[in-house]
Amino acid sequence: MFINSSQLKKLMKRDYKDVKLTIGNIDSGYSIMGSAWAVHIMHDGMPNIVKSLIIELAGILPAEGEIFTISKENPMPQHEIDTGEGRSIHVVQRYRISGRPAFWTNVYEERNEEMYGLIQSNLNGELCHVRKELLDLIDLEAIDFNQEELPGNPCYREDMSGGLIWHNETTTLLLLPSCQDDRVANALKQVIFDPYLNGFLENEEDEDEDR
Repeated sequence: MFINSSQLKKLMKRDYKDVKLTIGNIDSGYSIMGSAWAVHIMHDGMPNIVKSLIIELAGILPAEGEIFTISKENPMPQHEIDTGEGRSIHVVQRYRISGRPAFWTNVYEERNEEMYGLIQSNLNGELCHVRKELLDLIDLEAIDFNQEELPGNPCYREDMSGGLIWHNETTTLLLLPSCQDDRVANALKQVIFDPYLNGFLENEEDEDEDR
């Protein structure tokens, strides 16, 4: 997987304490969803440290097809009905219908003593802010190249505010952007950060239509 286990543990424990965690054994792997993130790891790629943390917090691993929530306020697993692929926890299914490309820039902005990374849409140049502590979940050194490759660039479905998704053979990660002042993002909107992109894709489509 391309997930930093220590950072995942930190976010899981905090959301367990402050909000809740939703955990499911679905789509041939385990999905874990917090307040602004969700990760799905295939059974074959699931490290024992993550399984152990689920057991530490919930007491059990979900059976196949099960979804439950846990929190400090309600530590006993509260089982939920799986209403299907439209649910956020089905992050693999969301990836399959998210065909709009984006790019993780090397630009960070500090706001209220917290760092945010900027993600740019390859369609129109728009940028959104993602908390650095969420981006720190991505750890390329954790990849087992015997069973997986590097994740592709992030993608999204209709709008980046609905979540950005990274994916490879074992892992799918969804991160929700934060609402921030757009002055910096607007100033950088015309900069093309992806080095393999000659122009924003929507602009190219418009030019083709004009010909």
